Amino acid sequence: MKASSTPVKVSEQTRDRLRIAAAIKGCSQAEIVDAAVDEYIARHAEDFAMGLKKARDALFTGRESAIAYLLDEDEAAVRRVSGTTPPEAR
Repeated sequence: MKASSTPVKVSEQTRDRLRIAAAIKGCSQAEIVDAAVDEYIARHAEDFAMGLKKARDALFTGRESAIAYLLDEDEAAVRRVSGTTPPEAR
């Protein structure tokens, strides 16, 4: 994959650790970051899958569900605020 020069903002401590790790390993800082991102995604694959399922479910169940998902709010609260809650349920 062709590397680009997109900066990533990290703390000064992380930057120092990255520089040292790259020097010890004999590779570029970009290679360390690439490997770290790959490892992070692999370790958290189940979390990503669950997040995708939650987003997909929200999109397929309607507007209020999608809004609730995006706002990380309860769907009932979104319905109350949007005025889509039936009067008998208020």
